[in-house]
Amino acid sequence: MNLPAYCTNVEPADTLADVAAHLDRVAAPVAAALGADPLPIALHLAEPVARALDADPAQAQRFGDGLRERGLSVGSMNAYPYRGFHGDCVKEAVFRPTWEEPDRAAYTLACARLLASWLPEGGSGAVSSVFGGPRGTDAGAVAEAVAATGLALGRIRAETGRDVVLALEPEPSTMVENAAEAAAFLEPIAEALGADRDLVGACVDAAHHAVVWDDPVEVAAVYAAAGVVVGKVQASCALEADPADAAALAPLCKSPWLHQVRAQVPGGGLIGVDDLPELMERDPTGPWRDAPAWRIHCHVPVGRDPEGPLRATRGALEATLGAVACPVIEVETYTWSVLPPSLRGDDLVEEIAEEIRWTSGALQRAESGRAAS
Repeated sequence: MNLPAYCTNVEPADTLADVAAHLDRVAAPVAAALGADPLPIALHLAEPVARALDADPAQAQRFGDGLRERGLSVGSMNAYPYRGFHGDCVKEAVFRPTWEEPDRAAYTLACARLLASWLPEGGSGAVSSVFGGPRGTDAGAVAEAVAATGLALGRIRAETGRDVVLALEPEPSTMVENAAEAAAFLEPIAEALGADRDLVGACVDAAHHAVVWDDPVEVAAVYAAAGVVVGKVQASCALEADPADAAALAPLCKSPWLHQVRAQVPGGGLIGVDDLPELMERDPTGPWRDAPAWRIHCHVPVGRDPEGPLRATRGALEATLGAVACPVIEVETYTWSVLPPSLRGDDLVEEIAEEIRWTSGALQRAESGRAAS
């Protein structure tokens, strides 16, 4: 059975000791629970760790050897959170540095070089990242930096024989929120990259697209029509709530992360806020109360139904796995430490193992559906 990876950003990765502790305490036991040898993981390394390993090839090789000794393999990396992802108050800082700042490209390329060194000969993988930065980020500067990074990835391919794709993920409240905006942004970059155009593409985060009410079939069609490479699919669920049940969302207002909210209004438009507390504190009325449902950017377990009135966007995830074919699949539920008991179990190892089992089954169902059609 080919298993999807899970992303190690479920716990801090700010030091090499943090990373090693997670691999020993969580990743290796998950591999044992699943009988997987190796278990694919999507590795998150904070910038100081990535920079240190990238500067010391011998240490990077020892790290790669340690992965294999634990029964793990790495086929993708998550280079979105730069550092401090599990701090007390992350919020808008998660978007920084933006692609306007050279540190973002430097960090991304450090991750790409490390991934290339750990991939098998002739192998391929992906590094996911923020799509530019928050709204208002200079799109021209971002395009220039992304194109330069694509060319650098081309040099890595020429030097190592391994392909590493930069997969940029649309997200609510950033300069690129949906597939249509992503395709429009990436098309000219692909043309500028020429032979290396396949090394820059999109990361389809199912939760992000669900929050902005992107239809998964349309996401796949938009990218196919524009010739956009999908470098990674993040198998994730957001939350959905009826307006009358908004009180059930109150525990999330203490979360360290942004929880963007979007709702559809008559005519197909969207209303939104950048963080759930903004909405909860003002006793939403009018179109918010009249909306059929709210969708909240909070990654919740993909195979578990929330208790009470809340729902997971599992239907959107299943539709995404059926519509978007991609060899790199990554389960990304990074919120375990702050989810209320009604949204999670108590054993992190078993919860991650169950997420991988559920996603594997969903992928098998998706493949059977594609074969039947």
